[in-house]
Amino acid sequence: MILVVCVTSFAGGKSIVPNMAFEIEDEGTFESLFNAIMLRASSSLDSYESALLSSENMLKVKVREKSDTKPIEVSKLHMPIDLDRKFVEYVVDSNNNSSSNACLLSKTNAFDTLMQSQKKLHLPSKIMKVSMMGPEKLYNDIIDWIAPIDNGWTLDQKEIGSKIISTLRNALWYIDNAHEKFKERGCPLPDVFKAFQGYNNY
Repeated sequence: MILVVCVTSFAGGKSIVPNMAFEIEDEGTFESLFNAIMLRASSSLDSYESALLSSENMLKVKVREKSDTKPIEVSKLHMPIDLDRKFVEYVVDSNNNSSSNACLLSKTNAFDTLMQSQKKLHLPSKIMKVSMMGPEKLYNDIIDWIAPIDNGWTLDQKEIGSKIISTLRNALWYIDNAHEKFKERGCPLPDVFKAFQGYNNY
């Protein structure tokens, strides 16, 4: 069954969700239909309008047999949908001062928050074990060494950061006992790496 559904504001009758076609099951209720509207329409609305689509803000439901006939008000949301009336109008209260509406007026929407979190830099997580082997201690010490120098990588690059640290750890582990040998052969290691010794005791 196809219904034509809209959502309007009680103050001034402003259209929040214009006429939208919905296909429903026979056992659908007005409440389940409203939930479906919220899911489908929220992505195309701004933060204020999207938050109005809340059952807390709903005042009434009107149904019509035709678009130009007089509406009948539905008494309860859990009532089965009247399949003889193909037009449904939900009326919400745009003047509701609930905590959810306070959120609507915030200048920061969910998309902005998400974008900011993506830009934030993170270091890979350290290995958390009671007893750690040399390579694991070296990995953690490299993270501690990087921390005051650089803030790390964005969330989508965090795996790359972990690979970089692992690669550096493997190289330092391999030459752990050869620092003096490099120096004797005229190729001393940079001073910054001299602290990373004593991990490979095998």
